[in-house]
Amino acid sequence: MLEAPLAMSDDTGNDEAQNASQARWTRRKLLAIVVTFLVVAVVGAALAMSLRNETHRIAGRLVLVGNWSQGELALSDYFNINPGDPCSGLGGYSDVKRGAEVKVTDESGELLATGSLSEGHVIEASSIFASCEFSFHVAEVPEADFYTISLGNRGGTDYSSTELERHRWSVSVSLGG
Repeated sequence: MLEAPLAMSDDTGNDEAQNASQARWTRRKLLAIVVTFLVVAVVGAALAMSLRNETHRIAGRLVLVGNWSQGELALSDYFNINPGDPCSGLGGYSDVKRGAEVKVTDESGELLATGSLSEGHVIEASSIFASCEFSFHVAEVPEADFYTISLGNRGGTDYSSTELERHRWSVSVSLGG
């Protein structure tokens, strides 16, 4: 009958091999930890940058109230004014029309984004006054603490970021009247 020899440890070969193996294992674990940490750091930084670079879409409504009998509004039919009829500004409001530029600037006056007015439509009318409603959308508006929304070269209306968030990035502006 054959007997397996007993494993004997000598002080040179086996212990050194085992120590070298443990050292390699420890280096691999350390390398894996460092690589994992670096991956988490890079992903975290990318996420933080993407959140910081978040943009918004501002939807708006501009209502121009004008005295059509004094030439402040252009209407399709001055004798039969109906809700939904096309309209635009005249005279001092001649810049209020389809395609007029809507600008969004930040608190330092830097232009952030632009949009334009839609075609205007009568929303209500009386014997001499009419209200003409335009809509607009301004996309890709970057983060800022404060915004000013203006039409062409007219003065603008100021909003805080918190205020716009509370109103779901939707504004309503009135002009004339």
